[in-house]
Amino acid sequence: MSDLIRPQQNAAAHTWHQWRAAIAITACSVCFSLHALSLRALSFEDVTDIASVVIHGVCIEQHQETDTVTQRIVTVSTFEVLDVLKGNVGARYTVRQIDLSSSPVVRAASGTNAVKAEGVTAGNSQPRFEVNEEYVAFFTQPSALGFSSPVGFSQGRFDVSQVAGQKRVGSGRLMLLPRAAAGSNSASAQPGWEPMMQSDLSTFKAAVRARVAVTK
Repeated sequence: MSDLIRPQQNAAAHTWHQWRAAIAITACSVCFSLHALSLRALSFEDVTDIASVVIHGVCIEQHQETDTVTQRIVTVSTFEVLDVLKGNVGARYTVRQIDLSSSPVVRAASGTNAVKAEGVTAGNSQPRFEVNEEYVAFFTQPSALGFSSPVGFSQGRFDVSQVAGQKRVGSGRLMLLPRAAAGSNSASAQPGWEPMMQSDLSTFKAAVRARVAVTK
């Protein structure tokens, strides 16, 4: 009789473990989605301090796939690394981001005023990369499931462009940088600091390195 009961007990335990794993994955997915709805505007120091990896690089490959564990759509972006500003990174760096556009939580709220948080919304928070485009990107520490993203989502992605023969970096939003990095003579919003939309690439990278050195 006990030999008949034991397989049933083992099967029940296996089913329970499967349910626990499914609940944990769902909770992780929901928390990730809700985090996108509660973004706050980050400062230059915030973005630099939170990042575990900061690179200057070119996106050389990108595709979407279904994650085998969470069954969520994931965007996989690979970068050729031109310069490492923070972290331990090789010649290439790959990031796996959950596609927030597939989240029912974000999709339902992205068009409403309720999701706005200090100028950042769920609708504009999903960071996008384009193949063959150059970026300075501040990435979070990968999660236990291997997911990462730019810090503050789109706030940690800086486009690099060529302007009058000079490489410039910008995020498309105002933020404060040390005056030397901002490269402007405008009135300072704080002593020694200036608001910027774009900065010279080399001075921007120098400001990142200086901040990383201070917080080591």
